[in-house]
Amino acid sequence: MTVSVVIPTIGRDSVYSALKSVFSQTYKVSEIIICYDGDNFSEFQNGLDTFLELQTDNYNVSSINVGPFSGGNVARQKGVTYSSSEYIALLDDDDIWLPDHIDDYMKFIHSNRNKMILCSCCALINGDDFKNSVLPSRLINPGELISDYLFKVNGIKIDCGFIQSSLLLFSRELAIKIPFNQQLKFHQDIDWLLRVEQSEEKFEFYQSPEKTVVYNSTPLSVSKKIQPNKSCEWAVNTFNPNKKRCLGDFILTQSYHYARQNGTFKDEILLILKSFKYGKPGIYSLIRVLLKILRVDCFLANIKHAATTKKT
Repeated sequence: MTVSVVIPTIGRDSVYSALKSVFSQTYKVSEIIICYDGDNFSEFQNGLDTFLELQTDNYNVSSINVGPFSGGNVARQKGVTYSSSEYIALLDDDDIWLPDHIDDYMKFIHSNRNKMILCSCCALINGDDFKNSVLPSRLINPGELISDYLFKVNGIKIDCGFIQSSLLLFSRELAIKIPFNQQLKFHQDIDWLLRVEQSEEKFEFYQSPEKTVVYNSTPLSVSKKIQPNKSCEWAVNTFNPNKKRCLGDFILTQSYHYARQNGTFKDEILLILKSFKYGKPGIYSLIRVLLKILRVDCFLANIKHAATTKKT
């Protein structure tokens, strides 16, 4: 079974760590396609050639120029189209795979050779907001829809799922039939997952409990810059009209998060109103947003910080 790895990059040095993690896979991939989305392809290519010359083994690495700055989904879809394997594995240029990442999916792939498949796993999270964390906090339940798993809030302590591009391995055919939205600049992975779920295509979903990806949440991440009104507008236009609970909970968690992070207090209030206008948020997402709008979470965080400081 052949696997192509697609790595979108704007040319950050972290891409070389990502590449090394692919080279270290116990299941050897067929090809690695680097989709360059910066503005100086020749300079990047020279650096890549130098890096590859220093490797002790030969790897099937190719690079294609998709820029300048066309967006992650343009890069991913170009990589999918360029690839020649049965399966595609995505890797962002600032994340890394642990050695058994691809091999961990192989048993499932072997047992579903005649079906389109979609795989995800668990991840170790690095970043200012996550210290030595593991996501997701729970695996998808049997029969649970991906949209319910990702967006429904079922407790005060949020238990929504987590699926991110660097965790994904899927049939190439699936991304040809349902391509990534190349006009979209944010919510790119969950947009594709929603459209795959809403399509009439038959596929088997598998989520491994193994932690085989290190996901780095950095200040330069696209998700750090999302505008709350754009996030809400995307959700209203993309969610299944019959999934009003998912839509309401999404607005009160993810879109609200961007209002808190990138917007104003007015934006926060407007999003709460929109969650009722367009969706039907559940009781737990309402309780959570109430605690946040009253800044109870900040109060508790300050108490925790003070207690930790006193101990040290």
